Amino acid sequence: MHSGDLVRRGPEGLLFFEGRIKDMIKSGGENVFAMEVESALRAVPGIVEAAVFGVPDPKWGEAVAAAVVLDPSVPRPAATQVETALRQQIAGYKVPRRIAVLSELPRFQGKVRKTDLRKAWVAGALELL
Repeated sequence: MHSGDLVRRGPEGLLFFEGRIKDMIKSGGENVFAMEVESALRAVPGIVEAAVFGVPDPKWGEAVAAAVVLDPSVPRPAATQVETALRQQIAGYKVPRRIAVLSELPRFQGKVRKTDLRKAWVAGALELL
């Protein structure tokens, strides 16, 4: 059976959900799970929502990119602040190379449409942090 879910077995035999296969980014031979990076982004003060996706990269195959929704009541964080906060939580190769700021994430039936984000990114239609 193939469900599209990525799981890992813990030391006691328990299964842990890591994300979806289609949400895994392969960058330079490393696997980056979007769910892990999204969780780290949401932990950064001022970021309310996050979506992480892969974008074409000539050197790495895919690069990690993100779109975030900021809390309007908090001062906008600088890109360097976000990068520093992320590097304290996740490995450097998982840190998004660029982060786009949106007023809301595109959704269909409640799910974030990462394909729409990827297309907008490639077209250069996103405002970067």
